[in-house]
Amino acid sequence: MESMFRNPFIIIIFYSLLLCSVQVECQEGFASIDCGGSSRYSDVNGIAWIPDTDFGNISTVGKPTKVTPPVSENAYSSPLASMRYFPDDRSKFCYTFNSDHGVTKDSVYLIRASFWAGSSLPYATRIAGQVKFELLIYADVWDEVVIPLPQTGREEIREMYVIALWDYIDVCLTGKSSDSDIPFISSLVLRTLSSSMLAISFMNGQGIGRPLLTKKRINYGQSSNVYIRYQGDGLGDSYDRIWEPNADVTILSTTETIGRNSDEGTPMEVLQTARVDAEIIDINFTVPSGKFFHIEMVYAEISPSVSAVGERVFNAEIFNGSNIFFDSDYDIYLEAGNETYSVLISSLIKPMLVGSEGSFEFRLQKTDTSTFGPLICGLELFQLFDRNLSLGTDDADASIIRNIVSAFLSLESWTGDPCLPYAYNWLTCDNVSRPHISTISLEDHKLSGPIPSQFNYLKLLTKLSLAVNMLNGSIPNLGDLLHLKILDLRSNSLSGQIPDFLGELPALTTLNLDNNNLSGEIPAKLQQKALSSALNLSIAGNPALCSNRTYQQFCSIESNEKNNNAALIGGLAGGFVTLVLVVSALASVLICFMKRKQPPPDDTNVRSQDADLSECQKSASPLQELIIINKKQVQQFSYKDIESMTENLKTPLGHGSFGTVYYGLIKAGQPVAVKVLLKHSDRRREFQSMVESLSRLHHNNLVRLMGYCIEAEFILIYEYMAKGSLFDSLNGRGETLVVWQDRIRIAVEVAEGLEYLHNHCTPSIIHSNIRSSNILLDKNLVGRISDIGISAMADNPGHVAARNHGYIDPVE
Repeated sequence: MESMFRNPFIIIIFYSLLLCSVQVECQEGFASIDCGGSSRYSDVNGIAWIPDTDFGNISTVGKPTKVTPPVSENAYSSPLASMRYFPDDRSKFCYTFNSDHGVTKDSVYLIRASFWAGSSLPYATRIAGQVKFELLIYADVWDEVVIPLPQTGREEIREMYVIALWDYIDVCLTGKSSDSDIPFISSLVLRTLSSSMLAISFMNGQGIGRPLLTKKRINYGQSSNVYIRYQGDGLGDSYDRIWEPNADVTILSTTETIGRNSDEGTPMEVLQTARVDAEIIDINFTVPSGKFFHIEMVYAEISPSVSAVGERVFNAEIFNGSNIFFDSDYDIYLEAGNETYSVLISSLIKPMLVGSEGSFEFRLQKTDTSTFGPLICGLELFQLFDRNLSLGTDDADASIIRNIVSAFLSLESWTGDPCLPYAYNWLTCDNVSRPHISTISLEDHKLSGPIPSQFNYLKLLTKLSLAVNMLNGSIPNLGDLLHLKILDLRSNSLSGQIPDFLGELPALTTLNLDNNNLSGEIPAKLQQKALSSALNLSIAGNPALCSNRTYQQFCSIESNEKNNNAALIGGLAGGFVTLVLVVSALASVLICFMKRKQPPPDDTNVRSQDADLSECQKSASPLQELIIINKKQVQQFSYKDIESMTENLKTPLGHGSFGTVYYGLIKAGQPVAVKVLLKHSDRRREFQSMVESLSRLHHNNLVRLMGYCIEAEFILIYEYMAKGSLFDSLNGRGETLVVWQDRIRIAVEVAEGLEYLHNHCTPSIIHSNIRSSNILLDKNLVGRISDIGISAMADNPGHVAARNHGYIDPVE
């Protein structure tokens, strides 16, 4: 015995078996994910479930919540008792089954996603009474999921048979399509299927990688409203297919054991019941129009009265009007081998196309010579996927991106196809059937460690930005990036010399190396290109380089200046966020200087900016139902008013660290932005104090508070900013700021707003979270600061970590 455990392979097997015995039983060919669940368990059917916290990194980007499951489910051991929803603004959220879950290339699997919202969702949807989003398989849209709310009856299910394109299968959710909501999911399962099944043979005949979508799976003759699926005692469906009962007909049943095909694995309970009729059985199906379908029919001769060939013969016909898709006669006793209690499974050889009518009829009719009428035990209806599955991003590029993602802990939750059908937020791709990666923009993504050498193999890359991270080590060889135009590595901790290959890159026009620890010499060819204006080169903030007078022209800001000033050059080259902070600081100083020089205006009927700003210094009146300051009203609203103005929180405008903002209309149709803060029932006094402070703020570059609610929720009502946030504009999702003067003007406007908060309010108000997403633009593109004072409502002091550290006093 002792010698046996010296063998490492035996030890591995022993511990694998031991692990399977803990909490749940191992089930070969099964992977069952409870999305939003918190522990492992076995349900009443003996299916072993694991929480998605044990399934890759998907749980790090979603939020779990508990749900009351359907009445038919066990509340204590059901995957429908929880869900995970994904409020983040990313292109997709993917669950990946891989070799650890038994996935091998070219094998066939059943994939089933279940969705149960219960009485309500923990977030608002675009259209009241429904939630809508898309489900993806690999690089394709699987289906659009639309669920009425509140959800009643049974869960919404999407199921398919799919042949694995690789040794993994990606199942993703997305809210990026038009009018989509935040996606959610309750459970996700994978089941290994036999390649000898009739449905799989049909799939193989329709083109490589063309899945079957399950539309119906019916158990005819079931006497109770019980759905048949996998059972631990072996009597259920060995593949965990779910059979829907159909008992509103004349039924025939038996307790005899029915012979069954092991590859098909039809449950004994399905074979032991049947729908029968003395003459004819008519079944109508409504299906999506213009699609191809496949049908499998399950028959079993379960009547002891039939004991000879020819006693039960019937014709099976599938048709749509004059279009006949299938027509065949059956003698089950004969075709099952002259035996009672034997099974026959038949299916269409060719797919049937259902036209614009969107329906077809299935008819079983007794022949003239038959003694007994037709019967049927079960039926499976599949829709053929519209096309072969896309192979997605170019294989080499996709593999490189996976390697890059695995190199950085902060990127590990990014899975699924990089480009299709929706690209990762931080990259773009070219527009071909097997796209390549065109640009990568990973600014401020908390990347640490050395720069992976794999970037060099993205042959068609035109832009690579890794700015504002914690990267260290030397700059790796990127000499094969012959199409690279922009390389932005500013604000990291890179060291060593600037490599020679950078001067050899033929397409390079912008190279930003600001704020690193680079040393040595600038390669001669790089200098030559920069001096000839063929290359925009910046190395400001590298002390060892900028101490060399020869390179001062590339260090346009002295190395002993503060990093904020050095960042101005980086901002001009690589982004505008840093520029906002720098110009704000400079403009604040300029404004203060001008104000000290500027005499008061002569016309007292015209309000000067000083007169407007001085209002902040007036003493605050106690919080009451209507606060009136200088004829500007901050009104208290009831929660019923909030529901009315937002149509029950129908249209979300955005979601942030402190709550969700909804679109609303007050009297006379004036649009407003309604911010529902995260629940802080014990912070009522702080909320009242914040409203008092905000009610005294009146400046053209601050978003004006128009009202509040302090009933069921803490709610602030602001004037509506029609052009969205500066962040959206800079990232191509809002009003495009084509003219640089607009950007500079907005920066100065922000600086004026900050100067007002700092110098004209007693005590001074420190925003603590200035960033582009908190700078809003009105219909005239005037910059306004938002979210003033809200950071004070954080649950605990630790929440300050979410603020912009570049703006907080370093001693804080």
